Formats: sequence, C-alpha cells, structure tokens
Amino acid sequence: MDSNNMQYGGGDMYNGGGSDTSDNTRSNGPVSAWESATSNSGDGGSVYVPYTGPVEEDKKGKAGLVAGIILAVILLLGCGAFAAYKLVFDKPMNKVALATQATIKEDGLLNTLSAVASVSKNDEITEEFVIKYTASGVSADITGSVAVDMSEGLMGGEAVVTGAGAEQNVSYYMNDRKMQFYAPGLIDKRFEYDFTKNNTGYLNNLLYSVNGSSTADLNEALSAFVELEKKTGELRDSRSASFTEALNALDCRKADPREMEIDGQTVKADGYEIIITPESATKLGEAFSFDGEDEDLKAIYEKYLGALGRLAGEDASDLLAETETDFEELANSSFYVYLYKGKLACVYLPGTDGDMVLELNGGDKRTSNMVLTVNASGESFNITKTSSMSNNTEIGSYIIDGQTYVYTYDATTGDGSVDLGSGVVKFNIKPQNGNEVIFGFNYSGDDSVMDVSFKMKPGADIKEITSGTVFDLGNASESDYEALIKSAVLGM
Repeated sequence: MDSNNMQYGGGDMYNGGGSDTSDNTRSNGPVSAWESATSNSGDGGSVYVPYTGPVEEDKKGKAGLVAGIILAVILLLGCGAFAAYKLVFDKPMNKVALATQATIKEDGLLNTLSAVASVSKNDEITEEFVIKYTASGVSADITGSVAVDMSEGLMGGEAVVTGAGAEQNVSYYMNDRKMQFYAPGLIDKRFEYDFTKNNTGYLNNLLYSVNGSSTADLNEALSAFVELEKKTGELRDSRSASFTEALNALDCRKADPREMEIDGQTVKADGYEIIITPESATKLGEAFSFDGEDEDLKAIYEKYLGALGRLAGEDASDLLAETETDFEELANSSFYVYLYKGKLACVYLPGTDGDMVLELNGGDKRTSNMVLTVNASGESFNITKTSSMSNNTEIGSYIIDGQTYVYTYDATTGDGSVDLGSGVVKFNIKPQNGNEVIFGFNYSGDDSVMDVSFKMKPGADIKEITSGTVFDLGNASESDYEALIKSAVLGM
C-alpha cells in the first residue's frame, strides 16, 4: 500500500469526475487493476474503483504491499477487539468495527484470542509444557515450565529432559542483577553472570575479538532488558492508548457497493473506504516506536537496541526512527472494506505495484469459504478456503499455491487436525476457567511422532538457584574456561 498512490481529500483528487458528496459517499473513477485482479465480481456488478493517478515507480515493491496487508490486518483486528466499548467512531467506522467483531466471533477465533490476551496482560505468568518425541526408534521427553514476574524483573524456568536412558535437569533464573544457569547432569557448576559488575575476564576479550564489543555492552543490554520488563504494564497501557487514538483518528467514508457471491447468491456488499489520516499514522508510529509520551521507555529501548547492535556488530540506533517514518509514509493511504448483513464480505488493498483482495463468500459461516489473492510485481499468489459444518465440527481444506491441506476444527472442544501430506497434525486450543489457555498438538509422520502440550496461566513462583559451585562467567580467565570444558568432556 503506497501512500503516493492512495488518494485522500476532496473530489478534485479524483480526475474521473468523482467528488465527495454531502452523504460522504465517493463515486467511481476510471477502472484500475481491481476488476482484473478479482474474478468473482459478477457480470455488470458495481465495483468501486478509486482513481490512482499516473503510475509511478513503486519504491517499496512487494515490501510495501506486505506492509500494507499487515497494517490492514492489525487495524481490522483492532477494530474488532475494541468495537463498541473503547472507540468513539463515527457511524460508518463503527459499522466496520462491529462487523469485524461479529465475523471473528462467529469463526470462534475471538474467544480464543480474548482468552490469550486476558492471560498475557498479567504481570505474572507461568507456562507449563510437556514435549514427547520419537524418531527412528529413539525417544525423548521434556517436561518443564517457565515463569515471569514482569513487575519485579524476574524470570525463571526448569525442565527435565529424558532420553537415551539418561535424565537431565536444567534450570535458569534472572533478576535485575544477574543470570543463572544450572545443569548438574552435565557439570556441577552454577553458571552466573552479574551484569552490575565490571566483568573483565576472558568473555570480555572474546567479545572484543569477535566484533569489537565488550561485557560492558552485554551489561547494558541485560540491564535495559530488565528495565523494560519492569515497565511492561506501563508500556502496555501507553501503547493501548496510542493504538486506540490511532483507530479513532481513522477516516471512514462510504464507497460504492461490490457485487459478489455470498451464501450461494449474488449480492451487493456495502462499501467503505478506510483512510489512514496523518494523525492516525502518527499515533500508529507512537504505538510501535515508543514515541509520544513514552520518552523514558524510548530512551531505555534505544539503549537496549544500541547495546544489542554493538554485540552483533551492527548499528541499530536508527531502528526506532525508521519504524516511525515507515508509519508516517502510510499517511493518506486507503484500503477498502465491504460488508453484508453485519459481517465482513471483502477487503481490498490497492497499490501501484500490486493489490490484495480477500473475499469471504460465506456458507455455514461467513468465513467458511474464502479466497485471498495477492498480486505483486507481476506475480500472483492465491489461498482458497472451502469448508462446511457437521454438527459442531468444521471440515474443510486450504489450497495454497496448488497444494491442498485438509483440516477439521471443533470450536466447542478446541479439537482440530491438519493433513500436511507428509503427516497429520492433531491439535487442541481452548480457554480454561476464563483465565487459563491450554494448547496441545500431535504430529504423526512416516518415522516420527511428536506430542506437545502447553498451558499458560496467571501467577509465578520464581526461585533463585542455590545449588552447585558458582562459575563466574564474567570474570573467569581463559584457563578457567579451558578447565571447565575439559571437566565437562571427561564427565561425559
């Protein structure tokens, strides 16, 4: 989606004779690539085609179109999530928001996303997991958990790895001063790195020899990371506010309807043009680049990125500014949404180097049958979904680039499966008790089987590691490292 190609403003920008009418409706301009990109518009259908002006060289190419697609998805999901209780949209925008929410909710996805978001916004989270894997007659099991207490800057985890007749316990811990790692089955040492100290050992020399960095850079990166963790709640609230302001600043105007097939019938879907105003683009830039009122957070994040850049031998200092500029370049660009009977029917993103069309052709649910077409740089990519309901189970297939994947999904139980051709994946994902999310899947292939179960819940019990003899990673000498490696090899 190229801001040089999308038009915004009065009717004088539509050279085909269209103008902004008193009811905020836009008339058609000259025909563009829209009709050739969509084959299901129907004979003689009324298709809204904005005038794009002279075709200029697309500087962003596919990257620009992909960025536009991602942004449109973010905005639509945001509209669905915030509809009717956080936004103060005018009437057209509120219709789009409520229709997006209704479409997602009917598909069963909204409840799952809401449950994940509800648990994720807790400052204390624990994730438990069990992984069982068998390949070529060899088996391995991993059971463990990871936890985080963001307000205190604490992280920790432990796991038991079983395989090849052996068992290994592994644990790690991090607070606002140090990191710890302990694997007694490998070597009875508690590895520690204190990033508040002046670490002048072999690790410092090693980092310098690789790319000119130092343990001072590592200290700065870890310290900034913990500071950001402690401010997660503040960051979440600030970004949410900026994102809500960005959504409220969108300009939504009625467009001509689109003739298309829904539920087996040819219908006219109501059209809306969503314009990313300069104010909205600015707010989006603030939400994703720590700008606006987040100067303290921005300073911490810049310090974090700068230190990571030095450790990687790259300059990351301009990343935040580039992110903000990328969003500002989207100002005055548009995408188009079509609604039918209170649900999404079509989403269209035009561009100089290509476009994207998503048609929701309905069936048992609006999302039962869909076609996504992306045209970029003379190439076309298609995804087609067909499905139907049997009791509570959705049975269908996706055709992606000519390859068919058959699936089933029961939104009530969370059970589903996907046939990948090389094997079958069975999965389950659903909220539990309103504040937990359970996810699991099983893969069965020609010579391998994998079972994974995962549970995310609020709360955290994180303990510092006290077992084993301390090995100071930051101040150990080269000979200390050599002796450690020799001990570990002899112990195998």
